Amino acid sequence: IPVEENREAYMLILSESQKISYFLFIFFIFISYELFYLSHKSNLNETLKTTKKGIRNTYFYQYLIIFIITAIITVSLLALNIYSASHFKVLTTELLVHIILNCLLNITLVITLASSFGFLLSLFSKKVFAYISIVFIAFFSSEIFKDIVSTLLEGFGLDLYHLTDLFVIFPPNMKSVPIYAFGLSV
Repeated sequence: IPVEENREAYMLILSESQKISYFLFIFFIFISYELFYLSHKSNLNETLKTTKKGIRNTYFYQYLIIFIITAIITVSLLALNIYSASHFKVLTTELLVHIILNCLLNITLVITLASSFGFLLSLFSKKVFAYISIVFIAFFSSEIFKDIVSTLLEGFGLDLYHLTDLFVIFPPNMKSVPIYAFGLSV
């Protein structure tokens, strides 16, 4: 297989591995909300307020659990992408930097943002409101919402694209297939 075809095949694999970021985002909002809400629900905060740095340490260790899971996922995807690039014989220094930046931006930061949303929801809301908020965040950050906004613009001339800019969290147009001629996008 020629090198150019290898690059195109590998870039397709890289873009496929980044599409999981949407599902990780939703999963980690939910999991982090439940993890942080558990201490509120069981009135653990009242007990921890009596100890020095009790609440802060509890939040730190809860976030540490999420960070460890995030690190495992990120390292796994990095290893998968680096292995795939070396298997297709297209691994260069530039591509390695691109893979690392891509995983940090589209996996690690997305999970960190989701965990922060889950933490904030656990502090300021009850379960029903939190679950409704998670559903709204999931909907407004999805490709479906962008398709609806596009349909409204084409059909009714109603331009709501400024609303989609508020929820840009994931790689742009996760349904697209990369064109190697335009270079590597982060």
